[in-house]
Amino acid sequence: MIHFDKTLSLNEDLLWFFHPTNDLCQRWKSSWRVSLNDILLHADLYQELRRRQNLFHSISRQKILDLLYLHGTKQQTNDSYLALLKQTIADGYSKEMLDEFDRICLANHEKLPILSCLFSAIANTLAEMAGGDRVGLRSGPYLNREWQYALLMFEEGKNLLSIQHLIKQRQLWIDRSDLLIRAARHYDGNREYRHFL
Repeated sequence: MIHFDKTLSLNEDLLWFFHPTNDLCQRWKSSWRVSLNDILLHADLYQELRRRQNLFHSISRQKILDLLYLHGTKQQTNDSYLALLKQTIADGYSKEMLDEFDRICLANHEKLPILSCLFSAIANTLAEMAGGDRVGLRSGPYLNREWQYALLMFEEGKNLLSIQHLIKQRQLWIDRSDLLIRAARHYDGNREYRHFL
């Protein structure tokens, strides 16, 4: 109920149901009443659902990053990010998730334990994008010559260059499930490299 010359609270709007005085009844009669049907006719339900889905996944991405940070800094947590990650990918937000991982990797290029957790999460994301458990084993060789530059940069302590190369190379391997699995192996391989042990 909307009144043109008075601001009413929800309590006042509902008060006339319980104690209908003449004043409240007059105010109700002179007010503009909107039905749920009127609201639905003028609302863009698709846009609202999309907004809520975007909000959910924005919060999910932050929760995933928070959990990875806790794991990377060896703080105690029994929570896993995998369920949220799988839902994010199933709903079509894998690009946003990878972009967020890349941003955090670049910002934390000197923090090897956090990088290790992030690389593992990127590998999990790529494997899930490929089809999860349905596409085969993720273990296997990871020394493809196109990815070796990143490993060499890690050996030389040039973590930032290595991360930038990993990002660039991954973008070339993202259009087929077999390449996604192989890319996941390279992230796993870089994570397991002796600098992260």
